[in-house]
Amino acid sequence: MNVDVEDHQVLPGDTLVLCSDGLHGAVRSSEIAALLGEGADLNRAAQRLVALANDRDGSDNVSAQLIRVKSVERVGMYRGRPYKLR
Repeated sequence: MNVDVEDHQVLPGDTLVLCSDGLHGAVRSSEIAALLGEGADLNRAAQRLVALANDRDGSDNVSAQLIRVKSVERVGMYRGRPYKLR
């Protein structure tokens, strides 16, 4: 089994979306971003995204997990080991 791993910088206020292909295949990324950009409650936004995907193409399972970043701990790297920045 192959696993994809990527590093991304996140900032306070960013929203992470983990979703099944039933959502990603039915709702464009720009639509997801627009809905989340409205600052909606995450539970309500997830329900709206799932409902939209089911309305468009209910042939696949649809799931979504939304995570809003509240704060970010600043870290640096020294010889391959992370340490807190002050």
